[in-house]
Amino acid sequence: MSLRFLGFGVSQGEPRRVSELSDIPRDLRAMLAAAGFESVVESAQRTAQMAGSAAMAALADAGVDPADVKAVLLVTESLWDAAAEASGPYGYLSLRDEFLREVVLGPGLGRAEVYANWMAGCGNLTPSLSVARGLANSPGDGCLLVVCADRATPGRSRLTPNGAAVFGDTAAACLLGRADAGLRLADVILCPSADLLALRGQDRFAATTRALRAAVEALDAEVAARAGQALREFDTVVFENFSPVLVKFCCQALGLPAGVGCTPSLAAFGHTFSSDLLISLRMLAREGAPAGRLAAVSISSWALGALIVDCG
Repeated sequence: MSLRFLGFGVSQGEPRRVSELSDIPRDLRAMLAAAGFESVVESAQRTAQMAGSAAMAALADAGVDPADVKAVLLVTESLWDAAAEASGPYGYLSLRDEFLREVVLGPGLGRAEVYANWMAGCGNLTPSLSVARGLANSPGDGCLLVVCADRATPGRSRLTPNGAAVFGDTAAACLLGRADAGLRLADVILCPSADLLALRGQDRFAATTRALRAAVEALDAEVAARAGQALREFDTVVFENFSPVLVKFCCQALGLPAGVGCTPSLAAFGHTFSSDLLISLRMLAREGAPAGRLAAVSISSWALGALIVDCG
């Protein structure tokens, strides 16, 4: 049996129209709306609480007993930004313990192995699912639970640093296991880029553009070698909910036909860090994913990745 997505879970706050975000200048709100960002979700819950809710929703969606989960992968950027939710010199430890209580003990997963990933920023999901595939092949039966959770830093603007997207507060989870039906995770491809990492934080537009195009082309070549087809030959290519301009740039660099590249959850959720792709996959699974192969592409500060998913 193949490794498949058995269920999805999402924990989100109340949707808020981008036009109502008073902490963002009016002209930028208009620009975001024109780019396709209709609303973002705001949550009063702490990040760990959202993560726990998403984990339980994924378990319920898959109909899996918590005792049958052998490993949990927590995917978040909030551990390093501990000051956002936990103060003091050891705030990050209390935040870590809160995640363990909400995501592991709360749903009854105390017997599962626990792992965490935060190094790839909003591209965290791809390396985490790569780890999940490795764990799936390790000794022992059981499912794998991957939980992504992040929120905009309280008290700060929801506008992303480059002003091209807007953050939403969301947690998303997926349950992976061996089954005969459902979306099949055929491969996870990760292409690190030393040039992108070296340019991070530098105001060098031309150099960054060249490095990104080279990284996109390298990812495409790796996908072609491992999946047997270039990204332009896929039925659907899903991108994260970052700048539509960046998505268009990637589509052009890849030579994608019109309508192939998409961001299904961008309008309703905004940019939800590493949850973007899981939310989009959940939407496609519920609406009836198109037959054939789908690629879900992530971009982080140091690597590009692609999830290869068989929908048939």
